[in-house]
Amino acid sequence: MIPKIACLSVLSVAIFASFALQAADEAPAGEELNPHEAQFQKMLKGAELIGNFSVIKDGQESEPKKDTYKIVDLKKMPNGFWLFTFQYGDKPAIPMPLPVKWADDTPMISLTKVAIPGLGTFSCRVLFHEGQYAGTWRHGEVIGNMWGVVKSPKAKEQ
Repeated sequence: MIPKIACLSVLSVAIFASFALQAADEAPAGEELNPHEAQFQKMLKGAELIGNFSVIKDGQESEPKKDTYKIVDLKKMPNGFWLFTFQYGDKPAIPMPLPVKWADDTPMISLTKVAIPGLGTFSCRVLFHEGQYAGTWRHGEVIGNMWGVVKSPKAKEQ
C-alpha cells in the first residue's frame, strides 16, 4: 500500500529545516515585493490550503482524499525562492525554501526531481490563482493531482 503522499505534505519534513533556516539568514532584510509578489504573500501568509489529492496508478485516478495545510509564514528569498513555513495536521511547523516561478501574475511552486535522503525523489507543479490552487505531484513512479481553495486569514475573519 502506498502511503498518502502529496507534494506539499511530503516536503514538510525536518530534512529541509536546517537548509531553510540557513537560507532565511541569507535573505536580504526588507526586500521590496512587486505588486504580484505582495498579492501572493498576502493570499498565502497565515492561510489554509483546503482541498484534495489523488493518486494515479495504471492510468486510473483514485477517489479524492481530503488534504489541509497551513502556511504559517511566507517570505521572499533571493534567486526565486520563497521560505514557506508549513504545518500539516498537528505536526510541528517546518520552514522550507521552495522555488516559485511566475507566468505573468500566476505563481507556481516548481520542484523537479528533488532527492530527499531516506524518502525518495519528488517533483511537483502547484499553481495559485484567485484563491485556488491546483497541481501535479510525483514521488518516484507514483503520481497524482492536488487541488483546492486558499482560505486566507482575512476570509476566515468574515
